[in-house]
Amino acid sequence: MKQKITREMIVEAGFSVIRESGESALNVRNIAARLGCSTQPVMYWYKSMNELKADIIARANEFHTAFLTKGGYEDVLIGIGMNYILFASQEKNLFRFLVMSDNTDNGGIADLLAPDAAGELLSPLEWKYGLSSDQARDVFEALFSCFHGYAALLAYNAAKYDPLHFKKQLLHIYRGVIDDITSANTKRSMINGSETLKLTL
Repeated sequence: MKQKITREMIVEAGFSVIRESGESALNVRNIAARLGCSTQPVMYWYKSMNELKADIIARANEFHTAFLTKGGYEDVLIGIGMNYILFASQEKNLFRFLVMSDNTDNGGIADLLAPDAAGELLSPLEWKYGLSSDQARDVFEALFSCFHGYAALLAYNAAKYDPLHFKKQLLHIYRGVIDDITSANTKRSMINGSETLKLTL
């Protein structure tokens, strides 16, 4: 009895092709070969490669987001940064597909910082250090620049995976930006307090 090929199976096969061989290997023939069928079922369910690719991107983003939000770190943002770096090291082809190609606008960090998700990530930072929502985003942006740089190097085999070093550098950036912002906030508060005192006198 012939196996019935579903859309889900096709998407999963395409996802696996990219993970193992990169985006350049993503075509109907390779997907069909992985499924052990002709190209006909793939072409029946998907009328264009762009339509299929969109579903594969959604599947890849789901996998990526789950990877980024795995626990194990005391600080959520540092955890995301370290997981992002690890993802680039372990899933080079997927990282390139999602982050370093024309698919950049689809998901990943952008999804994590969308208004409905950002509150959960950044509100502890706002509460703990007395930051505004914009300041919390500034902290994350600085942190992202650091861990994205390391991840890009790893994805193209231009660096070795060294979690202790990466974490140390992320913490330097993280604490440095927070200290800078909180120091400026304190000075601003002192100036405002001094101005208020003059007015009351």
